Amino acid sequence: MKWKQSLNKWRTTRKITKPLEDFEGAIESEVDEYTTAVRANNIHEQIDACGDIITFATNQIHLLGYDVDAVMKEICKEISSRNQDPAQAARDWSEEKWEKDRSQDSTTLYKSDFSRCKLS
Repeated sequence: MKWKQSLNKWRTTRKITKPLEDFEGAIESEVDEYTTAVRANNIHEQIDACGDIITFATNQIHLLGYDVDAVMKEICKEISSRNQDPAQAARDWSEEKWEKDRSQDSTTLYKSDFSRCKLS
């Protein structure tokens, strides 16, 4: 069974049928868990926290009525259309968040169309 099918079964058996009201709080809790794991240099707990964030996000997208794969394809198209900030690209930025070029011509940017991603 693939992971998304397992997650669907998990939601069904637990009767989870509505989007999480405090999604932000759930994610913040997992980010706190991740931060604690980083400070403890515990890679397995870091992976666990990341996995929990993926689980929360996947469930939320699905329960909002969207296909997770289609949403991610749209997001990948959008981020792939971006150029990197030239000043960042010119230095060693390997431990920083990737920054987009804010002066990039907007006609070259793809904007995600999530209307294509609704579950039927």
